[in-house]
Amino acid sequence: MDLLKKTAVLLLAAALTAAAFSGCRKNGEPDASPAPEETTAPEVDYTVRHVIRYWPEDADYETCDYALVAEMPQFPLTETYGYAMNKAVEGYFDSLAERIETEYIPASAVKPPHTDVTCRVSHADGITNVVFSETHAYPEQPYHETRVIMLNERGEEVNLCDRFLDYHADEDVSRAIEKLIAGDNRFYQKTAEEIARLIDIRHGAEATGNGCRIYVREGLLAPLDEGELGFELEFADVLPKLVGEGGAFTLDEYRGLIKLLRFVTNAVIVRQDSIEDGRLTPYSACNFMGQAVTELDITPKAGRYSVDKEAFEGLYRACFGAEFPGTDDNAHSIRLENGVYSVSAKQPEYCYNVDILETERDGDAVRIAGDIMFGEFGCAFSEFVLHAAVTVEKNPESPFGWTVKSYKMSL
Repeated sequence: MDLLKKTAVLLLAAALTAAAFSGCRKNGEPDASPAPEETTAPEVDYTVRHVIRYWPEDADYETCDYALVAEMPQFPLTETYGYAMNKAVEGYFDSLAERIETEYIPASAVKPPHTDVTCRVSHADGITNVVFSETHAYPEQPYHETRVIMLNERGEEVNLCDRFLDYHADEDVSRAIEKLIAGDNRFYQKTAEEIARLIDIRHGAEATGNGCRIYVREGLLAPLDEGELGFELEFADVLPKLVGEGGAFTLDEYRGLIKLLRFVTNAVIVRQDSIEDGRLTPYSACNFMGQAVTELDITPKAGRYSVDKEAFEGLYRACFGAEFPGTDDNAHSIRLENGVYSVSAKQPEYCYNVDILETERDGDAVRIAGDIMFGEFGCAFSEFVLHAAVTVEKNPESPFGWTVKSYKMSL
């Protein structure tokens, strides 16, 4: 929200005319308690439907081979994100049914074997967590596990890497857990590589205020009587060289920088344009401003924005420390008419990010060496494209907190 507030100040004079979208605790003891308190984030209304299903379908509780009793959250279909959230929930229940049919029924040792599922919804930092608590009573010893669907503000499913804005979050989280349990005889002493195989980056993490709670199934990292484990990890725990005390950035600086680098990379990658002294080609400059005007207002609907010339060019100047070079008809659809920029409102068709590998800070300036990656942080098919060398400077006038001074790509 800080980013949006800064943007609102910068664009105060603008007349944007699009419609708006009406374990282990850190340094503490092992924690198998209920999930952490919810933090401030956009909250989504929902209702809960109770589901009972038997295998085979024509059986009842006394005659079935297996029973499922579950709480199923339902999100409002009056909003586009609600439809996407409901599809994600349906996907969870489809996968649960598959687990029951392929794993639980063949292994059932009690009568009648069953799975009970309760759900809760929490909100943290713009992410909606749909948390399913499963109790399985098909073996002689019932066990419990937690599965989570993390959804962004558009209802799209995200994962551990998206949450930490890092392509290597699974490896980084595993190293953080290895460090937390080292020398503690309550846990099996495993390497980070072994721990990585026990973590479910898609459905085993719940977003919290400044990080995630990582769930590990009972018996995998500690004896069964320890139950399911929950590890509370923050950005500073997972990305110590980048975020927090001793890191290159504060958390707010890191978030703003990552977003700015995404916008810039998406803008320059098409023609592999370089940036020198904050100067972009008109083509790349229009691509950047098309994203900035659309996404900073978080209104990805069809139509156009009308933005006052002074506010538009002031936003650009804050991001690059240079004057807007003018429009390009071959770039993002932007026109200047009667002192007002008309900007096409659309989402980018592709996504590139910079995987930050090394940083060197010199006062307010930071030099960054990294890899340009195609695909979001949590994308299963993300891949390396080019190397990038970037220099940014802190700038409180920028909605991202940074101004880009140079950006160079190489093989």
